[in-house]
Formats: sequence, C-alpha cells, structure tokens
Amino acid sequence: MSTLVSSFVVVEMTKRKSNNIHLKLRGNVWWYQRRVPKALQKFYPDTATISRSLDTSDVHIARKLRDKINGELAHSALTRTDDDNKRFRELVREMRAEKEINQDWDAWIYPEKLLERGDELTLRAYMTVNGKENYERYYAFTVREALAEWLNRHGVNKSKETQRKVEQSVNLFLEFMDAVDMPINDITRRHAYDFLATIEKAKARATCQAHMSRLKTLWKNTRDLGEVSGENPFEGHSYTSPITNNRKQMFEPHELRKIMELINGESRERQLYIQLALFTGCRLSELGNLKKRHLMEKGGVPYIFIEQGKTSAATRNVPIPRDIASELKVIAEQLDDESPLLGIEGKTFGRWFSVLKTNHITDDSTKSFHSFRGMFITALKRCDIPETITAEIVGHKRGSTMSYGYYAKDNEVQKLSESASKAENYIRTEWLGNKMK
Repeated sequence: MSTLVSSFVVVEMTKRKSNNIHLKLRGNVWWYQRRVPKALQKFYPDTATISRSLDTSDVHIARKLRDKINGELAHSALTRTDDDNKRFRELVREMRAEKEINQDWDAWIYPEKLLERGDELTLRAYMTVNGKENYERYYAFTVREALAEWLNRHGVNKSKETQRKVEQSVNLFLEFMDAVDMPINDITRRHAYDFLATIEKAKARATCQAHMSRLKTLWKNTRDLGEVSGENPFEGHSYTSPITNNRKQMFEPHELRKIMELINGESRERQLYIQLALFTGCRLSELGNLKKRHLMEKGGVPYIFIEQGKTSAATRNVPIPRDIASELKVIAEQLDDESPLLGIEGKTFGRWFSVLKTNHITDDSTKSFHSFRGMFITALKRCDIPETITAEIVGHKRGSTMSYGYYAKDNEVQKLSESASKAENYIRTEWLGNKMK
C-alpha cells in the first residue's frame, strides 16, 4: 500500500466524530462536502470537490452518514495502489516511443473497447499521448515513491539509522509543503530555497545541510530512474545559519561520580545502561538494540555482538567487564533469545537520563549520554591504545580520517579485551576514584 494512501486512511480513522467536518447545512438539509483527497485525485480528474446531499436535517444522522462516506473513500483508497501509477507511466512511455517512429502508432487502440472492458488506465494514457487530455499529473511519480525506490535500491546497503534519517528528511519537507505526498517533478528550486530558509530558523547548519543532502540524493536517484530531468532543486544552496559546535563534551570527574551516586537507587538495568556505555563506548541505540542472543563469550572473554548501528562499521564484537557480564548472564537466564537484554527501549532510557542530567548534573547541552562514549574513547587514547584497535572496539570506520593510520586486519576478541580493560581501569582509578566495584 502506498504511504499516501495509508496516511489518508489513518487520518480518516482518527478524525474526531463529534465535529461537523465535511458537513454543510443548506437550508435545512445537511450535505457532505470536501475536497477530493490527494490519494484519490486521479480518480476524480474532472472535479476538485466531492459533494452529495445526505437527505437529513438531523445533524447526528448526518455525522453518521459522513463517517460512512469517509469509510467508503478510505476503502477505495486501500484498493488503489501505486501499481496504477507505474503502469500508466509505462504505457505513456511506450506509446510516445511508438508514435515517434510509426505514424499508425495507435491503430491497435479502440477507445470504445477500452471503455467496454473498463481499461480506463490505457484509455487515459492514450488520451494523454494523442493530446486530447493530459492525465500525467494524476499518475506522476511522487516524493514517497522516490523514497521507496531509494530504500529498495540503496537503502538496503545503509544502516537502519541512515534509512530513518532519509525518511525523516522526506517527512520534514512534505510537512513544509503541507502535503501528504506530491509529484516530485513539481518541486522547484524556490520550494527548496524556502524549505531551507524555514528549517534554518530552528536548526543548526550541519542539520540543515544533512536534510538538504538527503533530499538532493533522493532527487538524483529519481533522475537516474528517468522519472525527472533537469537541475536538481536541492543542489548548490547557500547556508545562512551560524556554524555551531555541537561536539559532545565529557563529564567532569565530579559530575561522573555524582551520576553514579544518583543511579545507585535505580533499577539494575538503568545502572547497566550507563556502565556499559562508559566501559564499552557503545551508543545509546546500540545498547537499546541488544538482545539475549547478543551476549557471547569466546576463549573465556565475555563480549556483546553489536548487530546493527549508526553505520556499517558499527557491526562489531565489544568486550565487556567480567563483573558486568556476570550480571547480564543472570538477567539473560530469564529471557528468550529475542528479548531486549536491558529491558528498556533506548529512546525511553535516553529521555530518562536527559531529565536526570538536567535536574541534578548540568543543563549543558554538549553533555549527554553520548558523552560516555567520548570518555571511553579518551581513556583508550590516554592508555596509548592504537587507533586501529580503538576503531574496532567503538565501531569507527576502518581507514577513515578518524584513525591514526591505516587499519590492519581485524583483531581477535582477546586482544580487544586487553585494550578495553586498560581503559576501564583508567576510568575507575582516574575519574571514579574506585567508587565503583
């Protein structure tokens, strides 16, 4: 089912039934009146409004009839799929190609017979190509179709987080355009310019650049498909929002000790979230995605397998302290393989920690849960751990500028564990003062 259709259906199901939306009183008779939903516009090419008498003066009956009609429209939308759009465009391309080389290109087409067998799609494609009436807008390739194509072709090779961010950028742009969906060919450079100007009022430059870059990539992929042509409307814009440094800062040792004191009375799962972040450098989302089956041991070394993360490099084996591993094993005994190991969804824990930090530690936005990751990496560096090993433990891309040099072959878990243990000891002695066991 298309996203446009599903969005329309959800809206119809969730609208309040106590108001008079789509109802209009003419004299003493209620009428149903609304603009044709975007999901169904192609099926109402000759009118922009659906209007019909409900033959009642009772508003309560009118509301029930209104809800019934909305349900019928939603059902109609459910039965229409993007296959119609694709088939129409294919027919138009085929007919136009034939028309260029054959003056009798339409000799096989009989409009009356198309009508008899209900093949309205082919008839509309024919009318579009012969110039009688252009239906292309009603079957245009849409922004959400472009997203679906990108996810199918390129998204499968990207992390879940990258896929989510591309979808987020699409949703943000369509929200700006006040549309559930729209033909991608209708996007102008001015649309992109105004969109950028709007988000720059509330977002940092790096965030704005990221949104525009994703939309530019989406449009480029659509051009590669042959569905659009010309200049990419999202390319080459200037940015006016100030460059801000959002780099996360480490907690001061006294702040870290305060955090540990505050969580003493919290559930063990919450304590483990923070301890794992501090002693492994794992991201919040990586910890939230951990399941029982990700808790492993090899050669006597306990470790967790990060199956998915921010980038492809995030997939890795991460050694964990033995005392933490022992507690996780006890927790895991009560779970099945697919159960969340820490019992709390990452975003839920992140919101809880944010409140704790703001209320009791600092309101500095550069200090957050992600700061634990920075502290672990800093500890590795201060222990003179080669960045080739650091990158393997924390999931940095091999061979990137984030490394000290060229990455060699993957290190074994034992070697990673030895390095991680040095960083753990540094954190415990230098920053925690052996306050933790």
